[in-house]
Amino acid sequence: MVTERCRFCSGVDDVTKLVDPCDCYKKYDSLLCHPLCLEQHIAKRKQHESDHISDEADRCPECGKKFRVKLHWRWTKQRIFSSTSMTLYFNVAALSFSAFAFFYATYTMFSTGDLSPQHAHGENVGKEKALVISMVVIILIMSIVVLRKVYQRWERHQMDAEFIDIV
Repeated sequence: MVTERCRFCSGVDDVTKLVDPCDCYKKYDSLLCHPLCLEQHIAKRKQHESDHISDEADRCPECGKKFRVKLHWRWTKQRIFSSTSMTLYFNVAALSFSAFAFFYATYTMFSTGDLSPQHAHGENVGKEKALVISMVVIILIMSIVVLRKVYQRWERHQMDAEFIDIV
């Protein structure tokens, strides 16, 4: 019986129970792992707060290539009220409140006539309206991008990897 050490848990086990998820095994004989250890490693990196680390969760830290694994991402309900989720909920609420306040102030400014010809003189009215409208569009785009990123973080935090097979 040939034994090797798992690269993640450092446990020694029979080679038939270990898998080689990337090309590192061809270079280094000691980079095999248990399927469960690989699943836990990928899930832990996927849950990382840093977007860079979580985006590369399915890549080998040694060679940088994608793991040759088939994963199923399953939804977990127990993290809905975790501290990370609550932080993300707060981020969405704060962003929504700020965007609403900005858009309401802009609407009020237009509806009360602060940008009307009686308030400003001549061609400045058109420039002011164009500036305000462009600011509204920019803030709307920024809000959508930030909300999308917050949603991706929240979704990533709610899911666990389940190892299916080496491809």
